[in-house]
Amino acid sequence: MNKIILGMLFFVSTGSLAGDNIIEKRLLAKTMFDRSIVELSKQEAACKAERKILPVEKIRTLGITKKEQAIALQYYYSKAMLNCSDEQLKNYLVASALLNVLDKNQRAATESGNELIIQSHIDYLNSEIKFNTLTAETKAKLANVKELLQPFEPMIAAKALGL
Repeated sequence: MNKIILGMLFFVSTGSLAGDNIIEKRLLAKTMFDRSIVELSKQEAACKAERKILPVEKIRTLGITKKEQAIALQYYYSKAMLNCSDEQLKNYLVASALLNVLDKNQRAATESGNELIIQSHIDYLNSEIKFNTLTAETKAKLANVKELLQPFEPMIAAKALGL
């Protein structure tokens, strides 16, 4: 994926904007961008639809505090949801960047979506910072709950755990 992005950036930066077919490039980039929105929306809906109910008894029996449980739920939920739509997120961001390079007038159209995606990654990073405060022992216990790696219903889990 990184090679593709670098190749696209090289292609754009070496004068590919010049020429008679700039309008066609813009139209293709806009189509690519629009398609990436549809695909991302579909994937996010699929990720939400496949969320499971966590086996909260497994978490209760780990012997970790309520605060540690809350940190773990936030971290694993963010991670699972981002991982579920990772490819579509990347495709969207590449399509958005390409459209912005080819057509400066499209910045407003892409900006809010970009900010939303970036904010979800910032939220994940914040949850990872909190997760990294947990002891290695607690992390090892949580790693045994494989269901945390897949999309799950966070509110149902939090309520069941009394958080």
